[in-house]
Amino acid sequence: MNLFTKLPTFSAGDYVYANADVWDEKSHGKSGATPQDWQVPADEVPVQGGFEVVKMNDTTLRIGDTDSLTSGFHGPVLSDSDAPSSNATLTWMVHWYVKPPSGSWAEVRAVTLGPFTSGTEVTDYLSSASFAPGDYVYVYADIYDGIKYGSGWTSDQNYDAPMKWAVIVGISDYKAISDLNYCDEDATDVYNYLTNVMGYTNIRVLGDTHTGNYPAYYATATEANVTASLNWMVSGADTEDEIAFITSGHGGSGDGGGGSSYLCMWDCNSGEAGEDGNLYDTEFAAIISPATAGEIFILVDHCYSGGLIPEIQALSNSANVYMTTTCTEDGYGWDDGAHFNGAWTYYFLEYGLINHFGSNPATYMEDCFTYALANYPYSGGDTPQQFDGNAAVGFTL
Repeated sequence: MNLFTKLPTFSAGDYVYANADVWDEKSHGKSGATPQDWQVPADEVPVQGGFEVVKMNDTTLRIGDTDSLTSGFHGPVLSDSDAPSSNATLTWMVHWYVKPPSGSWAEVRAVTLGPFTSGTEVTDYLSSASFAPGDYVYVYADIYDGIKYGSGWTSDQNYDAPMKWAVIVGISDYKAISDLNYCDEDATDVYNYLTNVMGYTNIRVLGDTHTGNYPAYYATATEANVTASLNWMVSGADTEDEIAFITSGHGGSGDGGGGSSYLCMWDCNSGEAGEDGNLYDTEFAAIISPATAGEIFILVDHCYSGGLIPEIQALSNSANVYMTTTCTEDGYGWDDGAHFNGAWTYYFLEYGLINHFGSNPATYMEDCFTYALANYPYSGGDTPQQFDGNAAVGFTL
């Protein structure tokens, strides 16, 4: 018989400890306990909002860290400190199941781990080739000591695979203000990188009215449409997901630098749907504020864009944010005619991530920023900026 109990309330960084003992109305059995120094990581699987401890016969095991979720799932850490019998040679049978959102459960991996000696901890791993973003993943493990099986262990069946979301904006041909040259190319290059290299699947691309200039096109980049798309991404992503907002276009400031910074959307100075066409720093921060995504990436290639950082930095979820801008709050972004891109988009994406780091998905954004900045041709107020909400941990796309 499997018995499960759940601790519904804890925070990342808390220490979780559980002890279990069996009682048959005559005497206590052999108790089991989790390690007392195990700290809940920020990316731990939320099992219906709680941490699940399983006691099966005399074999205790726990959920392992869910590292590298873009590549696959780590299974449970399987501990054999109390095996079903005294035999020293043990084997784990592990079975992985996947269910699409509208499909049925199917076994995708069955593996035997061992034999190994008592006292060994083992894990198994499910490659991303076995599931798609949004699928549900479930694992069952059973221990065998050469004589009999343990009672088995099962993960929750409601854990869905992490997803990657992005809203990409690139506006070259504005409705009412002066045009730019390469923002549609910026959007195209970013889209191709996110889809072909990083595995993003939920993407909206918004641009000007030349729809054929984009590899995928969702809508005109009015303030209303961009706001709606950001809200779609923020509300749709959960704690295991990553969201990204990359935008290229004109920018402005309330006093020409140092005041309220804003992003000029396609309808700037000629607002549509009741908006003025400008997405202000405070408005943008208010959209990002409720985001529960485990990682939030923001790249802004607009003039005055450094002025958006203080509002993002002040958010309660800012520890999940990595943000880079093309300039300070009183600086400019530049077209790069030699490379047919906005200058910072080129240096960060193509010069850095693609050419120098070889499109390696494990590249830290902090490392790319350092490399790209060292070779960037503009300085002073036009110096690119970054905000790293958790400098102790490298941020990847």
